Amino acid sequence: MIITTHELYDFYYLITVIRNEITDKNNIYILKKVADLYKNGVEEIDDNRLRKLMISLNICDDKWSVLCYENRYSQESGLLKDKEKIEFLITNMNELENLLIQKKYDQAFDLADALHMYPEIVANNLKKFPKSYWKLIYNPYKKKWIK
Repeated sequence: MIITTHELYDFYYLITVIRNEITDKNNIYILKKVADLYKNGVEEIDDNRLRKLMISLNICDDKWSVLCYENRYSQESGLLKDKEKIEFLITNMNELENLLIQKKYDQAFDLADALHMYPEIVANNLKKFPKSYWKLIYNPYKKKWIK
């Protein structure tokens, strides 16, 4: 499984927009399509996978314009091949979708808030992920909601 650093930054943007508009009716649809895109793993390299998906969904209003209309091919990209980190991201994206389906908006907001930094931190630290993320960001979410 391979994800480029540009895709990670796109995930950051995607999760941030969802968090900022947690009750938007399109969020569930978008998350379902993202899950479908990554469900069988990714073996090829494509910096614009999420961008192509957003364009195909015809949901390119102002808040999504960055994901729909800018590509990242002209910039250097790193590769994330760590299956565990990728699975953590995808699993939590699926959990976010499930919370939205159940209309648990407070918990969904908190998960998106805890999760939105993860892709950017991974992209900036491909070799060594900082333990402070778990302590300061993700574990407080788990402590509040996971019983």
